Amino acid sequence: MDISEVKAYIFHHLSYERQVAIRIKNTKAEKKENDYKDVFFLRKNRNAKEKYVVIRMDYPLHGLFSVINLYLFSAEWLSEKGYIPVLDYEYVDCIENNEVGDNDILNRIFVNDVKTKDLKGKLWVLVDDYAIQKKSNKIAVFLNNSPTDFSIRIKNDLGWRDYYKRTSSVFYKHFKFSDSFVNEVKCEVIDRFIKGKTVGVIMRESFSKRSHKTYNGKMNDEIFKHEPCVPDIESIIALLKIKMNEWEIEKCFVSTMMSETVTTFEKEFGESIIVVDRTRRSYKKCLEINKKINESSGDLYKSMLRIGGVGYDQYNSDIYCYMKECLAASMCDYLIAVKCSGTVGALMLNGGKYREVVICEDYNNSVFF
Repeated sequence: MDISEVKAYIFHHLSYERQVAIRIKNTKAEKKENDYKDVFFLRKNRNAKEKYVVIRMDYPLHGLFSVINLYLFSAEWLSEKGYIPVLDYEYVDCIENNEVGDNDILNRIFVNDVKTKDLKGKLWVLVDDYAIQKKSNKIAVFLNNSPTDFSIRIKNDLGWRDYYKRTSSVFYKHFKFSDSFVNEVKCEVIDRFIKGKTVGVIMRESFSKRSHKTYNGKMNDEIFKHEPCVPDIESIIALLKIKMNEWEIEKCFVSTMMSETVTTFEKEFGESIIVVDRTRRSYKKCLEINKKINESSGDLYKSMLRIGGVGYDQYNSDIYCYMKECLAASMCDYLIAVKCSGTVGALMLNGGKYREVVICEDYNNSVFF
């Protein structure tokens, strides 16, 4: 490292710490309501050789693959500047209390060199703001050919294989699945695939045309104006029948959180259907919860968490099983999927190896995907 590189390295560290100091000072002076979203040091020793930056994301505002999508661009920026990025995926009230490493769900899925709960023993740890704003232009260009496009997209054009090969390389630079997690997926799903061809189907009933019509209310309007609007289950089953015949499919893996969806698929396709064994909700129950959320006051996502009707253990189980479904779908030969973060995840994990991909129409043309 020559003298110019040394100066640049020192400048980046001092610049970052100066930004932190200014923001903390401004926060105290302005007495912001959401000061928990600002930067603070867990520990600060200027002699530390390793400097860790914790990126906080909250549930349920961010789904797991939405978190990963955002994190990758920020983690790359931090790595470029000489910091060690660490992801902390917490519930809203944990973040408001400035708790770090309280939720251990990520450590059950991934092998982490540094666990957030162990950071208190490190000499220099910065807990960054609520979803760090700094992102890598270099990776944005590498993935999206644009220095300002900080999102992993759903693509099914001619270049999709190369695109997901690149995104996969970035993902596995920062994440590694634990052997126990992969073995669970293999035992529960993959070992049930016979030697014939398989198709993964990713459903998101909450984004369907039926849901857009049924879930009305101020709070849902706030959500649905940004989210995709995808075909109902009847349309996807009709498409699947055509493709299973065309592709000579033996087994179909279905990712869904709705109990009625599993019943409907099994009625149509019998023993060809494979699902992850998990707690699922009925459509009626989702409607009841949705109605309560609409009638509540205050923060939308706190209402979702409070009224959801399950505790943290169940939410963690949902997250865990959701990742199992995404990994299982990524191991299939073909994919039929709606626009959602889980589809982004399956495509990224697959790395462009699918024989063919069909992405269902988005009637809302969501800019998020």
